[in-house]
Amino acid sequence: MAIRIDWPTGDERGKRAAFNEGLSPGCTLPSCGATMSEVRKKAKEVQTDDIEIHFIEDAVVKGLVVFSKKEPFETKARSIEGLRPCLVSWIVTDALPSSLYFKKAEKEDAYRFFLSLLEHEDEMVRRLGAITLMSRFLEEERLGELLPSITAVEAESHLLKMAIAWFMATSYTKFPDETAPFFKALSPEVCRMAKQKCRDSRRISQEAKERLRSL
Repeated sequence: MAIRIDWPTGDERGKRAAFNEGLSPGCTLPSCGATMSEVRKKAKEVQTDDIEIHFIEDAVVKGLVVFSKKEPFETKARSIEGLRPCLVSWIVTDALPSSLYFKKAEKEDAYRFFLSLLEHEDEMVRRLGAITLMSRFLEEERLGELLPSITAVEAESHLLKMAIAWFMATSYTKFPDETAPFFKALSPEVCRMAKQKCRDSRRISQEAKERLRSL
């Protein structure tokens, strides 16, 4: 039987809930106003993904449980595919990758799975794929496949465009020489977003930022 999470209430919760909802226009779920640290703590407490979904935070808890569960990745992949109804906000997609568990021997399987999500019909699933690849698999030896794949992603929604821009800015921060040529493969809008993220970054040298002008 699915469990219902009881979240604390109060004035401050209400203010935070309103703030979270303002950051997620069009989201089909309200926020309960819990902090992310509370959400992560709750995920460790419940230890089940059989959860009633009433708030954005419930969806995050369910996703965290699925991502962090110590089980064969083949099983986990099926559970991740079942998360589609929970991907109602970037708050959900962006919270999950850091908790992803897989054995070292399963890393290639995990990489291939999230790479395949870039071609999913649903844009929030594609965002989850992009953010997870950026967070967990952005390595020099994979750039030859990752950069062509990420720049080929079809994006109509602002959230997916921002995810691609974030990926490119992060890649440029770590691997400027390898990443620079792929800016030209981006749509003009996403390219502008990516360049702005680079310009705003304190981890990118002034010289590398100047180089963006010619990209």
